[in-house]
Amino acid sequence: MASQKGKKSLEIKYDFYTHYDDNLAKIMKVRDLTSGTHEIDKVQAERWVKTQLNKQRKRAARALLDNTHYITFSVLFSEVRKLIAQIYADIDGDVFLYVGKPSNSFYFMGVIAVYFIRLLGFPDPEIIHSLKMLKNKTILVIDDMAYTGIQMSKLYAELEPKKNKNKLIIGLVAITEQAKLALSKKLNFHLHCNTVFPDLKRVLGKRLFLEISYYFSPSAEGATQVCIYFDHKIADELSTFLKALMYGPVPPPNLGYEPLEKHDMYTLLNGVIEHQTWHPESEEPTPEERKREDDSLILYDKEFDSYMPLIKSIHADDNKDWDLGYKTKPFKCIPFVTGCEPPDMTPFIGLSYFNFMTGRLLNKSRKEEEEEEEEEEEEKREKYQEALDELVNPEKRCVKSFYKKGPYAMS
Repeated sequence: MASQKGKKSLEIKYDFYTHYDDNLAKIMKVRDLTSGTHEIDKVQAERWVKTQLNKQRKRAARALLDNTHYITFSVLFSEVRKLIAQIYADIDGDVFLYVGKPSNSFYFMGVIAVYFIRLLGFPDPEIIHSLKMLKNKTILVIDDMAYTGIQMSKLYAELEPKKNKNKLIIGLVAITEQAKLALSKKLNFHLHCNTVFPDLKRVLGKRLFLEISYYFSPSAEGATQVCIYFDHKIADELSTFLKALMYGPVPPPNLGYEPLEKHDMYTLLNGVIEHQTWHPESEEPTPEERKREDDSLILYDKEFDSYMPLIKSIHADDNKDWDLGYKTKPFKCIPFVTGCEPPDMTPFIGLSYFNFMTGRLLNKSRKEEEEEEEEEEEEKREKYQEALDELVNPEKRCVKSFYKKGPYAMS
C-alpha cells in the first residue's frame, strides 16, 4: 500500500500516522503467517479430557472444550471491516479515534480500523491517546473483545459524557452477555458488535459452571464467563480460562484445596450469583441506587445459602483422598491448543495444583515453619512465586500478543 499522509495526531508522544504504514505491514505479515494456525488439536484435547481422574472432572473438561471459541486473524479482519461500515454509516462530523499507547490492543486494533476506514473511502480520523479534557466530541474506540465490560466502563467514566457531552462509539469484534448488559445502560454510549457470546453460567447451568470454575479457573472469583482466544491474543485469567487453554492442566487425585471457608465460597460464587452493584463512574450514587444495591445484597445472601450444599458437594467429591496438610501429589499438563507447549514443571516440584492454578502459595502450618530456617524458607517461597508469576507473563503467553514486544511490535 502506498504511503498516505493522515491527519495530524492530537498527541505528540506517539505519532500514529508516521508509523502507520510500517505497523500495518507488520500486522499483515503476522496475519498471513498465523491466521488459523492455533486450532484445538483434537487428539490432544481428547487425551486431556480422558486423563481427568473422575466423572465430574471429565464432564467439566468436556464442557469447557465444547464451549471454547477461537477467532482467527482472518475473521478478525472481516469483522472490523463490517464494524467500520456500520459505524461510519451513522457518523456525521469529525471522528476522534482513541488508540492509547502502542503496547495495548486499542492501538493495534486502531491500525486495522484505519486500514478499513481508508479502504472504504471514509476520511481519516483524528488520533487521540488520552480521553481527558475532551468536550463535545465523537470518540471512536475499536477493540477485539469485551469480557466483563469493566475496561470500557472506565473509558466511559474518563470521558465524563454527561458533563462534557461527549459521544462514545465502541466497535467490538465480540462481547459477552454480561459485558453487553453492563454497557447497555450508559448514556451517550453507542455499542456496535455482531458477535455476542452467552455467559457460561447460563449455558452450562449452576453445577457445571461451578465445576469448571473450581477446576480450571479457581482464582477468577467465578467471573470468567467465556472461554475464548484469538490468533493474536489470549486474555488474562479474569477474562478467559487462561491456564486451561495454555497448559491443559490435569488435577491430581488430591487437589490440594483446604476446606473452603465462607469467604472462599463467597469468592468462588461471586460470578455465579447475579446481584446489582453500583460501579462508580463520575458521580455518587443516588439514594435510590444505594437502596437497590442494598436490596440486591440481601437477595445475594439468600441465594448464596441455597448454593452452599452444591459447592460443598463439589468440594467433597474432590477431597475424599486428600490428607490435610501441605502434602502434595504431582500433576501434569496436556496442552491442546496448537502451538502451545507444556511448561517446565521443575520449578513447581513441591507445589500443589491449587498453587499452580491460582498463582499463589498456601500458608504452611506453624509446626512446618518452625522446622525450617526462616531465611531459607522465605527464599524458597520467593522462587516459587516468581515461577508462578511467569506462568501468566503476557510476553510469554501462548498465543503470543506480537504487537506488544518483539520484531512485530507496534511503534
